[in-house]
Amino acid sequence: MGSVAAAQNVLLMPLRYALFLSVDPAVIKDLFYSKNISSWYIALASDQIVIGVSSYPPDFDQLK
Repeated sequence: MGSVAAAQNVLLMPLRYALFLSVDPAVIKDLFYSKNISSWYIALASDQIVIGVSSYPPDFDQLK
């Protein structure tokens, strides 16, 4: 599954996902920023990876 397809799954079923990783930050910018779902991302190393965390799953408190 590609980054766009994975992001679309998160948008369709947000309660099933606690973390979203993508090597393409444009996916976050185009699909999540535009809908005010994501407000930040972290670029790691020389390649970029996007980490998205949802506050909806019951295990969210364990990530803090």
